[in-house]
Amino acid sequence: MSGEAWQGSNTDGTAVNLEIPIAQFGRLLVSASDRKTFLDGEIDTLKDFAGAIALGYARFLDLKA
Repeated sequence: MSGEAWQGSNTDGTAVNLEIPIAQFGRLLVSASDRKTFLDGEIDTLKDFAGAIALGYARFLDLKA
């Protein structure tokens, strides 16, 4: 994956947003209204999840081609 995960509050401050790059395919956006931040372990898990999405999507594109 390229780039680093980023997190911050939405514009009205009612939720925290976490964006994780998914290779060249875009970004995974996770939002939570019940907290102020995502923990490091949660971010690592979501990075792994984003990597799995990228791999699955790349394989799908290969099969489609």
